[in-house]
Amino acid sequence: MKKNIPAITASGEWFYMNQKEITVREIYDKIKADNKLDIEIWDGAGVLEINYSEKQSIDFEMLQPMFKDKEGNEYLKNNDIHTLYMVSFDGADFDIVLPILKYIVLNCGGYFCEDNMDLTQSMIIK
Repeated sequence: MKKNIPAITASGEWFYMNQKEITVREIYDKIKADNKLDIEIWDGAGVLEINYSEKQSIDFEMLQPMFKDKEGNEYLKNNDIHTLYMVSFDGADFDIVLPILKYIVLNCGGYFCEDNMDLTQSMIIK
């Protein structure tokens, strides 16, 4: 008898961080070439939308690399972060989204860090 293994779940609020400066166009170009994903981009707004189903997407919004709190800014400084995106998706789809996030890291560098009060205790995808 097969055991039902629950899907991995996580929050749907993450950050994409990179030590290099990387635009949404660069992310788009690196992942569009090898994937058949439906991707929409708004260069001027710094927004990228990766549609992984008819109704679900991973949304990237470029942010200034700074947080509202001292600890967050120390994290960015200590890790030499020059690019910061807020990344949102349905946390229940984490098992579907994870390979896409890993592909981005593999091809663009940087990492994804789950948004919570202590980034050092976050789930990190490298």
